[in-house]
Amino acid sequence: MFYFSLCTWRKKSLTISNNQEMFTYHKKSSSMALNIMLIHALILESVGFHFLLHSWNEVVAIISLVLNVYTLFFLLAEIQAIRLTPFIITDRLVSLQVGLGKQLIVPLEEIKSIHYYDGPEKLSKDESKKVFDAVLADFMKEKPIFEIEFTCEQEAKFMYGFKRKVKKVHLSPDEPERFYQTLISKIED
Repeated sequence: MFYFSLCTWRKKSLTISNNQEMFTYHKKSSSMALNIMLIHALILESVGFHFLLHSWNEVVAIISLVLNVYTLFFLLAEIQAIRLTPFIITDRLVSLQVGLGKQLIVPLEEIKSIHYYDGPEKLSKDESKKVFDAVLADFMKEKPIFEIEFTCEQEAKFMYGFKRKVKKVHLSPDEPERFYQTLISKIED
């Protein structure tokens, strides 16, 4: 988190090697604007809230300030991680890292199908437990473009070391047709 929030502001996105394709997923969403708005609100409200808490209890005010600074670093790191970690398709696997909080790496032979998503806007709780949602948080939740199904459950990694088995992934890359064609051609090879 501290690496992404403090040390990556001059870095360019990853470069493409011979056997891999990269796809951004943030350019056609307003997730960056949402994170910047949250940073702005966090700074403005935490200043006033800190002084209010400080007049009541200094220890609670300092704890609140530390938590707010941690949240600020997290939001900055999330912006940078989203910008610098695109979806990657190689000859052997698909790597989906969504910011700092989610990661799924799937071998190509485990992919059963990829198709345009035509399901409901919102999934039930039971269904959502088996789906890796690689669509960024936005002002309004959009339907994903694609749904990828796996032959067997895959292990998704989440923030703070949590893991969960998933059967599908929902995603919305910035270049949907190129993503689809690339993944289909890699699966067929």
